[in-house]
Amino acid sequence: MDKVLKEKIDQVDVVSFDLFDTLIVRACKKPTDVFRLMEKLDGHEGFTKARIEAEQEARKEMQEDGRGEVTLDDIYKKMPQRLQSLCAEEIAWEKRLSQPDPQMKGVYEACREMKKRIILTSDMYLPQSVIENLLEAAGYEGYEKLYLSSTCGCQKASGKLYDLVQKEGSVK
Repeated sequence: MDKVLKEKIDQVDVVSFDLFDTLIVRACKKPTDVFRLMEKLDGHEGFTKARIEAEQEARKEMQEDGRGEVTLDDIYKKMPQRLQSLCAEEIAWEKRLSQPDPQMKGVYEACREMKKRIILTSDMYLPQSVIENLLEAAGYEGYEKLYLSSTCGCQKASGKLYDLVQKEGSVK
């Protein structure tokens, strides 16, 4: 870890990490590439377009209802009937394509060695159990708490997830 970063971490009690594109990276360029792979390699014609539209519709409904985040179940309820059974397959692809970012893994481990409190935050629709499995498979252990927007019902993007983290005392 670089000296300046280590000095910054030395100055704090709690370190917060984002998950996707920080601690965990997917072996594809964009998150929607997961859908394209499912369509192409598993033969689910029209899956990519349907999955993207279902998430857009679920997010629009979420905003209209004043909810803070969609879940994967919310998204799949908006999918065409013939594709609604593919939720578990999408999760399997996410697991297959996810891996730890080597540089950030080093930073994470350095924080653990420095005895820092570590919290994780993510705006993500995947279920908490899936995220916990991804973290475990990537070797991320010893974090204090995982704040997941789909579980907490609020997003980092709105600032409300950070408010919740502060309210619960994870950071001051």
